[in-house]
Amino acid sequence: TPHHARADFGPGVSGYFGVAKSLVDEKGWIPFVQIGGTLSGSRVATRGPGVNEAPSFTAFDIRAALNAGKTVGPLAIYATARAFGGPIFYRYAGESVTGTDLYKYQVGGGLSIALPSRILDAFVEGIALGERGVAAGLGTSF
Repeated sequence: TPHHARADFGPGVSGYFGVAKSLVDEKGWIPFVQIGGTLSGSRVATRGPGVNEAPSFTAFDIRAALNAGKTVGPLAIYATARAFGGPIFYRYAGESVTGTDLYKYQVGGGLSIALPSRILDAFVEGIALGERGVAAGLGTSF
């Protein structure tokens, strides 16, 4: 049946707005503590499962995060906990479907490094509980 056929994701657009605030500044053995939040949305072009079928996929997300960690020279080691959720709207096989995330939390940690003069920053983060994943990135300051 068409309800068990596969639809493919194509190109799309995403946008977000985020804010963050330092709650506790790092001093001596006291770690830094930060809180943050984001609001995001995505719209993706999809194809299939039928030749003339173009299902639609739109998702929204609101997220709150708490980070705590320590810096040692250019390294920052941190733990993170996040809670999130939002609706997903999908039109598939002529029917409207509404869903949400399977998991609504993340718990993990990460490591970042800032090279002298902030010419290059790098991070890696692993999430072991909830919505699991690994992320890494590079950046620079102008």
